[in-house]
This record gives sequence, structure tokens and C-alpha cells, in this order.
Amino acid sequence: MKSIKIKKPDEPNAKPSYTVVNDSAPILGEHDLRVRIEASCPSIPPTSILHTLYNKRNMNSIPLGGEFVGKITQIGLDVKRFKVGDRVAGSLSMLNETYSVCSNVIATSEYEVAKLDYTINPGKFVATLSEGLRAYVALHVLGNVKRDNSILIFDGIRQPNLACSVIAKKLGLQVFVTTRDSEETEKAIKYALQSIESSKLSDVSGKIIEETGEIGVDVVIDNGVDVFGNKDKRLPEKIDIIRCLGLNGRWITRQHDLQLDPPDSSLLYMKAASISYIPPSSLSSLSANKGTQLHIFDEIISLYQDGSVEASIMKTVSWKDALEFFSNDDPFERFENVVFVSE
Repeated sequence: MKSIKIKKPDEPNAKPSYTVVNDSAPILGEHDLRVRIEASCPSIPPTSILHTLYNKRNMNSIPLGGEFVGKITQIGLDVKRFKVGDRVAGSLSMLNETYSVCSNVIATSEYEVAKLDYTINPGKFVATLSEGLRAYVALHVLGNVKRDNSILIFDGIRQPNLACSVIAKKLGLQVFVTTRDSEETEKAIKYALQSIESSKLSDVSGKIIEETGEIGVDVVIDNGVDVFGNKDKRLPEKIDIIRCLGLNGRWITRQHDLQLDPPDSSLLYMKAASISYIPPSSLSSLSANKGTQLHIFDEIISLYQDGSVEASIMKTVSWKDALEFFSNDDPFERFENVVFVSE
């Protein structure tokens, strides 16, 4: 059984490198499934995080975690929910230390996957599942949102935040999204979202304060933060985000290396606000609460089937070309939602 894994980095700033590993065939427990992968969407944390997690572990390679769609080829003795031939979708944590989503076959528990209809395109759905899981983590686990809460989502009609905007709207939240031009504003109207169109991100906080009656929003989800003053990337600055927050607000960020110092941290303190980090789905701890994860899978499948949510695939790579793709410098810096498909 062949799989692609990350070589354990020797130092925090090392470029990631990948290798093909010949793993032994999965040994099934009583409630396990053997799944042949049809499509997968790996989620790879920065090398600095990988180095921290695995530096002291006695292993040469690290599995690629992420989401997958596949067909069951074998079941454990006590499996009741599935049969051989069923198609399933699920998420595989890289902390399992054994299986990679970029492989022919994996083993997983029957309580960590959901049944998927054969009419659903596996590649399109696995990308949607990846974004949907992060959206639910951001909204429910980190944001602790409730109906009628207000939320500001930067680049809320662009990937990867579009799924978050749509799900937040369906939950009954007042959703504000930043837009870059009239075309994006029209798209926001299509999704019944309140758009904040501005040529300068520094103007967003003023418009949010005006729209909310000087209260601010309950939750802010960014799409990265301008940490080094790089205006070309059109990312908000820390102070602009904090100004948008109301009392007891929650700032949820995708910027893994974000640090706060005065006066930013002082303003956050004065608002009794908090900051949380959206983890890569491959590091998500949702599997510790299997019932919650299964409900989320079912909800994402339902949203996909009724056309509410569908992620855009930026790059599709066949299994035979996977290692060549990984050998390029930082391939995931250039592509979001890279989907690997079997031949």
C-alpha cells in the first residue's frame, strides 16, 4: 500500500519535502472500515508547526491529514452502519501517525465517516467538506455563535470563507462580508449577505460601527492578517479588526503566526474580547466528539445536495502525478483546495 507523507522537518523554517512510503495493509478492528480512496483534500500545517509537533517523536515521515471520499472494501466484525461497496466521506487527522489521505487505502472507524451517495461528485464534495468543517469549527467551536448574533467575515464571498458565510446565514446570524468590487457586492446580495464594499480595509471598521449602531459585531473571521504591512495582499491590520468587535467579541483568525502587543492587545483587553485560531482540518480535535462530527458531516452533505455550498477546486491532481506536484516549491502556497483523485 503506497502513500505520500511529509518528511519530518529538521528545523522550523525548512521547506517541506515529501516521500512515497510503502505501508503495510490496514489491520481492521471490530468497528473499523477499509476504504479505497477516490478523492482527497489534504490540509498541511506550516513547517514550523510540524517541527514542534514531531521534533521529539521517533518517526521519519508524517501522514497527510485532511478530508477524503472513498469506497468501502472491507468491514470489521461488528460494523453495523455500513456494508462493503458503500461510499463514505470523512476526515483523517494527521495525528493518527499511520494513514495519509494521499494513499490508495486507509482504515478508519465507522463512527468517523458518513455515507455518501454515488450521484455526488467525489472531487467537488471533498473540497466542500474541507471548507465546511473549518466553517463549523470557526462558528460553533470557536465562535460559540447563537441566532441573531452579528458576524463580520473578511472576503466572505471568496474561498475559503464563502462556506462560512453561507452556513452563518442559515444559522440565523446577521452576516456582514467585505467585498472588493461591484461584482462581489452583487454576489453578496445573491446570498442575502450585507456587503461592506470599500477600497480601503481601514474604512471597514467605521462602516461596521455605523451599521451596528456603534455596538460592533459579536464575531469577526478574517482571511489572514497584514502582519508586516504588505498592502499588496489586501489583508486587514490587527487594529482594524479589533475596532470592529463589540463587547465580549470573538476574533477568529486564519493567521497561524499572529501575535498581539500593545496597543492592540490593550484594546482587545478593554473590550473583554478574545482571539482564537482556526486550525488546519488535519489537526482538528472534532473526532474526540464523534457524535458532533457525524452531525456536521450530515449537515454539509445536505447543504451540498441542495446547492447551498460548493467549494471551488483550484487544482485537480491525479494520484500518479501527486509526487511530482508535491516536489514543486510550496505547492499549497499557490493553490487552495487541491484535490487528489484516483485513476
